[in-house]
Formats: sequence, structure tokens, C-alpha cells
Amino acid sequence: MYGDVDITNQNMFGVFNLYTVNKPYLTTSSSVPRALTNPLAYYLITLPQAWLNTATYFANTSNTRSNVSAHYDISNDMFATFLSKDMTYSCGVSTKAELAEFESVYSVDRLGGHRGKAAAQPAPVDIRLNFNELVEPLFESQLRKLRLIISKANIKAGHRVLEVGTGWGSFSILAAQTTGCKVDTLTLSSEQAALARERIHAAGLDDLVTVHLFDYRLAPLQFDPPAPGSSDEKGVSWRGLFDRFVAIEMVEHVGKDFLPEFFHTVGQCLKPKGHDAVGVIQLSTLPEARMPNYINDVDFIQKWLFPGCFVPSVTQLVSSLESGTGGDLLIDSILNIGNHYGPTLRAWRESFENKFDVPGGIRDSLLQQYPDLDDDAVEVFRRKWLYYYTYCEFGFTEKLVGVHILSFTREANRALGYVPDV
Repeated sequence: MYGDVDITNQNMFGVFNLYTVNKPYLTTSSSVPRALTNPLAYYLITLPQAWLNTATYFANTSNTRSNVSAHYDISNDMFATFLSKDMTYSCGVSTKAELAEFESVYSVDRLGGHRGKAAAQPAPVDIRLNFNELVEPLFESQLRKLRLIISKANIKAGHRVLEVGTGWGSFSILAAQTTGCKVDTLTLSSEQAALARERIHAAGLDDLVTVHLFDYRLAPLQFDPPAPGSSDEKGVSWRGLFDRFVAIEMVEHVGKDFLPEFFHTVGQCLKPKGHDAVGVIQLSTLPEARMPNYINDVDFIQKWLFPGCFVPSVTQLVSSLESGTGGDLLIDSILNIGNHYGPTLRAWRESFENKFDVPGGIRDSLLQQYPDLDDDAVEVFRRKWLYYYTYCEFGFTEKLVGVHILSFTREANRALGYVPDV
């Protein structure tokens, strides 16, 4: 990261593969640093949103709001430079052909044969989000993922949806556009909230989508504004108000000890038993066998990048759902899409690398926001992002880390169930 060791993108996969193959031998040597004797997932413990907390690099933070906001409040222009047009910052869903093509290239790259792409000019932030314009594979994969979430949640016209983790509004916009539901979406990032509101307004969805800037734990305390002419001074409580709940790669920010509280909050906001209430979450997960080391150690990302982050196992999620809701919410389905993160990560990494130094690219956006950075600091920033994109691509593709989509519902919800395509 600091340039003491120069490992280029061309051979970084080979280094990771060499480590993985030799891990059983490395763990028996007391002369090997602790960080190298753990499984690869020792460092690979969080979602892409936590790969670089810029404010932690430049200044420490001390609470959830500042930790999350600091990372996402890197300028929207910089993220727009290397994300797809929808600016969805989570695992996409690729086609079979795309996965096969990725695997073919990756099988060579893991031996050190990475191929780069020609630099491309960055596009300015476009607040107009038209999901009917399929412009690139990454955009299409994100659209495919968002539609999968909407389908898993069985969102319909008239539903009231609570989303935690707005991003730049892609899910809430698509859900409202395609189903006619009403979405309340929560974020801790003022930068994301501002652009999401612009995009929602540009889509003509101000009456269906509302962005709120507060912690999810405050959701049960919220009230809808009183209706005009109503004698109710408080309005309608959010407790038991929502038909659907969605969180896409947000749960990793909750923290191990607060997972039951998270699901308790979700249970408070969803409609009670006897109603068609459904929740869907997508998140990165670790294998259960790695949990003892992970729980007892403070890894690189937790110490330097994102204090408080925690990537759970599926077992912990199911257990926390039960304990947090007293069994009132039940698992309906579990789907692992971790193998789809490789193509997403590669697309981000190549775009990040190719657009870093072009006029109006990432370097310019970074310096515009942090004008006091010198060349060395900018280079550390660049190397850190590229390293973690590559590292995470390796980890997810090698099945050392997963991405699971979990859906859950109230007992006796006959409205939800698997319907085959044939």
C-alpha cells in the first residue's frame, strides 16, 4: 500500500493463490506474522462499502454515524466515475454466459495473467436513472439483482416498504417505478441522501419515495406527518406500519452484538402476525468455521478502516433473527450469490484503475474534495483501493466469502411461497 513492496495487478492474483495453497504450511511457522497465518478471510471481512473509509485514513471517527457517513461522503462524482450508471454499490447478478467468461479469464489471472483495459473517460453524475436503457453488463447485472430483491420480497402496488441503506437510490427508484409501492429509505450519508433525492425527483417519484437521514434504530419511534385537517397531532406511528423491509449490504455495519437488536427493530416496523409482512436482506457472510478466529481478533479493516464492522455467518443471522424477534419472524429462503461478486468486483476495479488519472477522473475528484493531499497520499489511496478490489475478487471467487440473500416473514403467511416457472 505504501510502496515498500511492489506487487502489480498482473501478479497479485498469483500472490493470493500462492498464499492459499501454502496456508497449511504457513500456519505451523511461528516466524510468520499473525496476519498471514489466518485464513484469507481474516482480512476479507466486510462488504465493498468498507474497503476504504477515507475519513478514517485522514481522521479518526468514533460512532456509527460518523464512520458510515465518512466513507460514503466521498464525493458522489468520484463514485460515479467507476460505478455503473445506476450507482449501485453491491454485488450484481451475472448471466450464465458472463459467469463462464469471467471464470475463463479468472483461471488465467489467478496464476498472474491479469489483463487490463484501455482507459475510458469518466461520465458526469447523471441524476436521470432510466432502467430501460441497458448500457453495459455491470448495469444490467445490478438491475438483475435489484429485480431479484423485489421478487424475493414480493413487493406489490400499495405496499409500504422500509429500506435501510439508501445508497444512491437505485433500489427505491426501481421498486417504486415497477410496482407502485411507497418506499421510506434510511441513510447515514448526507452526500448519498442529497443525490438520491435529486434522482428520485428527476424520476417523478417524490410522492412515492422519501429519503430519511437517521439511524435505523430510531425507525420505530418515527411517525408519518399528520394528514391535512387531521386532529391527530403525531400522525401514524411506524410501529407495525410496513409491509416490506429491505437492506442490501448494510447489515455488515450493524455489529456482532447488535444483530438481535437489528432484527428486533425490523420486527417492530413490519406489520404484525396475520398480515403479509416480508423482509429481505443481502449481505456478505463468512463461513462458520472461521468465526472463532474472526470474533477474537481485531483485523486490519476493523482497526484502520471501519471500526465496528462485522461480517456474520448465516448461522449467526438465523440465530439473531430468532432471538431478536422471539421467533415472530421466520426464514423463508436463503440464496448464496457470492460467485457473482467476482465479475462485479472486476468491473469496479478495472474502471477505477482506468479512470483514476484521466481528466475529470478519480484523482481530480479526490483532490477537489481534499486539496491538501500530496502525491504520496493520493498514491496510497489508489493502491489501497486496487489492492482490496483484487483481494475481494479473489476471496469471493474462491468461495472463501459468500453473499447471501435471506428472506423472512411472519408465521402463517400464506401469501408468500415458491412458485416455479414451469
